[in-house]
Amino acid sequence: MIQVKSKEEAVEWAMRLAKVMGDVDIEVGQVKDPWHLGVCPKPDDAPMRFLLLRKAGAASEAGAPLTEAGVFLSAERLQPSSQGARLTLSAGKRSVIDGPFGNSSGVTPSSR
Repeated sequence: MIQVKSKEEAVEWAMRLAKVMGDVDIEVGQVKDPWHLGVCPKPDDAPMRFLLLRKAGAASEAGAPLTEAGVFLSAERLQPSSQGARLTLSAGKRSVIDGPFGNSSGVTPSSR
């Protein structure tokens, strides 16, 4: 997550990061703060925070580290997608699929 003054500056930082990381696909999206949702008034000096999300590739799935620099507020990373799960809700029933691309044999109904 980065804190900058504009979307253009966020894109510039994403481009800098891409140069360091090599072949990479990065999504840049503004973080919705409470004032965007009407929960509270927007402060005069409200920060603009953007999430830079690096799409998974061979290097990130293998656990390659992410370089931190400049305006980063934090630089966390997810475990490889093979270690994750996909949650779905359909017709009032929840299910969990291991990994990002599980098949019907991997579906386990959730009791939560």
